[in-house]
Amino acid sequence: MTGDFANRVTEHYANCAGSGDALHYEEVLPVPREIRRLKSTLASVRQPDTGRIHRSIGRTHNVTERHPPAMGVVNVPGTLQSILNALAAQVLVLDSNGAVFAMNAAWQANATPTLPIGTNYLAACDAGNAGNPVSDETANGLRELFRGARDEFRIDYPLGQCWFQLRATMLDISDGRFLMLVCEDVTKVRRCSEVLRQLPRKLIRIRDEERRKISRELHDSTAQNLVGASLATERAMRLGTKLPRKAAEALRDALGLIQLSLREIRTLSYLLHPPLLDDAGLAHALGWYVDCVARRGDVMLDLKIGHDISRRLFPREVEMALFRVAQEAIGNAHRHAGGSRIDVDLQLMPGECGEEIVLTVVDNGVGPSCAVMRAVASSTCNQRALGVGLAGLRERLDELGGRLTVQPGQNGGTLLRAVVPLTPAAMTAGSMTPQSPVRRPIITTAEQFMRS
Repeated sequence: MTGDFANRVTEHYANCAGSGDALHYEEVLPVPREIRRLKSTLASVRQPDTGRIHRSIGRTHNVTERHPPAMGVVNVPGTLQSILNALAAQVLVLDSNGAVFAMNAAWQANATPTLPIGTNYLAACDAGNAGNPVSDETANGLRELFRGARDEFRIDYPLGQCWFQLRATMLDISDGRFLMLVCEDVTKVRRCSEVLRQLPRKLIRIRDEERRKISRELHDSTAQNLVGASLATERAMRLGTKLPRKAAEALRDALGLIQLSLREIRTLSYLLHPPLLDDAGLAHALGWYVDCVARRGDVMLDLKIGHDISRRLFPREVEMALFRVAQEAIGNAHRHAGGSRIDVDLQLMPGECGEEIVLTVVDNGVGPSCAVMRAVASSTCNQRALGVGLAGLRERLDELGGRLTVQPGQNGGTLLRAVVPLTPAAMTAGSMTPQSPVRRPIITTAEQFMRS
């Protein structure tokens, strides 16, 4: 007899003795692998001479068969056990007092230690795993379920090289209240989730490496072929002094097209992968890009770089991510915002957990839409609202533990800020390694790059 049931019986006897009247009631008693309905009658016995009640007597009958089980409730032990054993997951059923009511074969085969029917599961957890955070959290969660403080409990925990998930929920049925625990091996699910989590980082690295290769091929092969074609055309023009006027004009037109293509190839090569990031660092690369955009003459750019930034070495992934953020932000402001001024600021600032690199791009054009600001602030990546560019930037920063914010500027326009922490954990995340301390600042201006 469980403690709760015994307390109710004691209360009934006390009521009968206190009132002196006969008492009839029915009670549900969960026993191992079965639910029994009992009908009891209590009566008080008085002393003949004084009329005082000196004892109570009772009689109890098992009337379970008179009450067919409700739909979905199984009272037949063999049927219940067959249903539980058919489940691949480990299943344990507790009664309203936390005692083991039933378990399937999978739980019996894998649970350590195996608890016999009737054992209080919560007490066993407290006694056998004192101080274990997972066990303490599980026991507290199950108690909250019994109290009705929550509807479901779920926890993932490691065991050796595997991961398991324990889920628990209350079952309120006409014949009692039970708690069902389901335990499943989720090792493969977690491994797949980890692979999916690392997939964006790998795709970004593969994309950067392919861009680096294409950039190198364009610069070292295609651009050199165009240089050769330009030299050959110039030589033909020098040698063909007696060529007809139309032929000379055709050569000049060809030379102009070759030189235009050469500039476009070199610019494309740089935009695919700026060599200054490898040779001179983020500050020089960003300065080159701002100089190139400013030379177009239709927008004014102002670049401010902190003194500490230009003298520090940072992991390649950090510099590449910040350069792409600046590239995308300047490009969006130039193409879509319709402003006349873009301010770019790159500083090294103290953060909550150490130093942070903060890149800020502000324009005086059209401000950001509410949909974009909500999408950037959201914990999920809405590529439809963000667009391909901002979604890719957010993925880069997420992998570095950074954050991206987009908001209206103080004087109108758009303010985009990217923050990358330089904590030890962030500096080693994703196998990031600092670049070589020896850098060759071979290219510092747009003219030098176009001549390279």
